[in-house]
Amino acid sequence: MAPPGGLRPFISYCIIGLGITAIEFSLLFALKEFLRLNAVLAAGIAYLLANMISFALNRRFTFQSSQPRVFRQYAKYLATALSGMAATVVLMWLTYSQLHLFSTLTRYDYLLCKALVTPLVVVWNFSLNRAWTFSLKQEELVVSCKH
Repeated sequence: MAPPGGLRPFISYCIIGLGITAIEFSLLFALKEFLRLNAVLAAGIAYLLANMISFALNRRFTFQSSQPRVFRQYAKYLATALSGMAATVVLMWLTYSQLHLFSTLTRYDYLLCKALVTPLVVVWNFSLNRAWTFSLKQEELVVSCKH
C-alpha cells in the first residue's frame, strides 16, 4: 500500500537522503579518522550537521512546503532529527560498542554498523516528518486562516 500522496515524496526523500548520507558518512569518517573522535560521538555530530542540509532540501523538494513559519517548522524537523539521532546513537552503541558487529572483518566496522542503522532511522524520520513537521493539515490551516 502506497503512502498518502503516492510514492513520490518517499522516493524524493530517499534520493535526497542518499546525498545526505554520503555527506554524513564523509563527516563520520573525517571526525573518526582525522580528529580521532569516538565513533559513536562522531556519528552523532555527523548526523546533526547533515540534518541542516537535509531540512532545506526536503522542505523545498520532497514536501514542497510553503508554510511561512520556517523556524517553527525547522524546530519540529530538528526534534524529529534528534529523535532519529538518539535512535542512531543507541543503535550504534548496541551494534558497535556492545555487540562488536563486524569487528573481526575490518577496522572500519563502525561504518558497517552505521550502514545497518541508517535504513531504520530513515523510515522513522520520514514517517514523523510527513505526519508532523510537514503535515498538510497544518499547511491548510495556515492558508485558511489567511483568508
